[in-house]
Amino acid sequence: TAMYSSASSNDQVIRAIKEALNTNFSFPADITDIEIIVKGINYTLKIKCRGTEYYLKIFSALRDASDISFEISVINKLSESGIGVASIINSIHNNACIKIRVAGEDRLAILYSNVGGRHLNNGPKDVFLFSKALSELHETPTTSFLQHTSRVFSIENECYRIRQVIQSNPEVPRLLASTLVDNCYSIQSQALGDCAVLSHGDAWLGNAKYVNGVVYFIDLEDSLLANRNFDLGVMAYNLIVRNYEVGENIQALLHGYNELNRNTTLRSIKPYIQLRSLFVFCFLLENKLVDRLLLQKVFERAEYFASREFSAEIEHFHG
Repeated sequence: TAMYSSASSNDQVIRAIKEALNTNFSFPADITDIEIIVKGINYTLKIKCRGTEYYLKIFSALRDASDISFEISVINKLSESGIGVASIINSIHNNACIKIRVAGEDRLAILYSNVGGRHLNNGPKDVFLFSKALSELHETPTTSFLQHTSRVFSIENECYRIRQVIQSNPEVPRLLASTLVDNCYSIQSQALGDCAVLSHGDAWLGNAKYVNGVVYFIDLEDSLLANRNFDLGVMAYNLIVRNYEVGENIQALLHGYNELNRNTTLRSIKPYIQLRSLFVFCFLLENKLVDRLLLQKVFERAEYFASREFSAEIEHFHG
């Protein structure tokens, strides 16, 4: 019954997609395939038409047009600056966003071109290429985004939110909760307060493609204005958490990012690595994505990034 229900639900989504494309774009009669790639809070679908692939992103019902307009302006600005991004396909009414009804909810969606290329891997070479491109992204002028005050990152607000989640969740052992809350205060005191850059917001290798010698950034829905170490912390966290070690991939990250005559150090990134760890910890707790059998592993991971052992690795690292 569950399988039938799921298949039926997918069929309904695909019918809704075809109707939306038929209303808003000029090619729907030639659609040969629609495949659901990601299903959940957001949907991502691959659309094949006339031998060409497109990607349709259907956003959460909680996101409104003013919020999504920031992502659209970021994509347009990066494209103007020569940064690799997937371009947006405007509707026949010249709208970047279209309306669609999915599972009884009204949502907004964007149709993107397929950038092609290959996914980046965790080797030092690809990490270097990614971080070099990230450094170039951070050079994008921010003046045109400053009116979007809701997309300016506040470490004080984020740390307050994280503390509230940790302290109010009965699943978190008291000793661990105390350690993580203390770590949160430490992050807040260590994080740099210099001017914000345009940040990707979810800067890890899975959100980039390598196309003809150029790194293309994808999935910019979490983009915001933040300290440059915010993106680097996200990236470094994803590299370190794989093997719980600070190794050659981190060296490649720093070398690529500092190629534009910067002097970013792992020590300056450290509080943002820890912040990412706490963000992921709270995300899993709030969204109940981890069953009780795996909770202990989640707890151990958060404890590691808040530990003296991790701090010592950072202090002794020579990048």
